[in-house]
Amino acid sequence: MAKMQGDDIALKILGTNLKKYRLGAKISYRKLATLAETDTSQILRIEKGEINTSVSFLFKLAKALDIQPSQLLEE
Repeated sequence: MAKMQGDDIALKILGTNLKKYRLGAKISYRKLATLAETDTSQILRIEKGEINTSVSFLFKLAKALDIQPSQLLEE
């Protein structure tokens, strides 16, 4: 198994936490995308750890989920 690089680990943590909080809030991909002013595919790709995102968008996601932005980055 290949060792994960720092960026890969960070994206995985973000994706895992985003999914956890989204499901905990019982919010669909579509609803979260609407609340965060983006499209569903971006939410899916972040949850899968496929794309990076900006700090400002991280704040939008946190606001939509009613959590602190730092919670999306906690290990």
